[in-house]
Amino acid sequence: MKNKKFILVALFALLLGVTAPMASVSAHPKYVTTPKLLRGKWYYHHSNKTQYIKITKYTFHVDNYKNGKKQPGSFTASGKKFIGKISMLHLSTHVSKKGYRLIGLSESNADWNLKKVKHHGKAALKCWSYNPKNLKLKMVSYYYHK
Repeated sequence: MKNKKFILVALFALLLGVTAPMASVSAHPKYVTTPKLLRGKWYYHHSNKTQYIKITKYTFHVDNYKNGKKQPGSFTASGKKFIGKISMLHLSTHVSKKGYRLIGLSESNADWNLKKVKHHGKAALKCWSYNPKNLKLKMVSYYYHK
């Protein structure tokens, strides 16, 4: 008799738990924010080419110039804009062993490995990438505060 009551109470509790209205939770993706250390306007100049990058709380903007004229290939990645559930702005969630953060466009090869340093007594973002002519070699460039 006790077993029947126990089974009946357990079934009633299970039925009540399954049919009880559940509060719906909408899962909004979180905005991607950049580290305060990297934010600001920065430029890199080499021979007749200049590249400007602007990093704000939610955006990463890149402009390319050659001989003072704007070139194609400029873009802005926003941490508030999503394609499906993927943010346009990609930012690594951890810092590498050498202190670099990966930032750039999601789902593309347009990314920068950046670290804030002092170079020739000025604040700069140190950026390394692989040499396109020899992928075994790394190239280092410095973006100075504008």
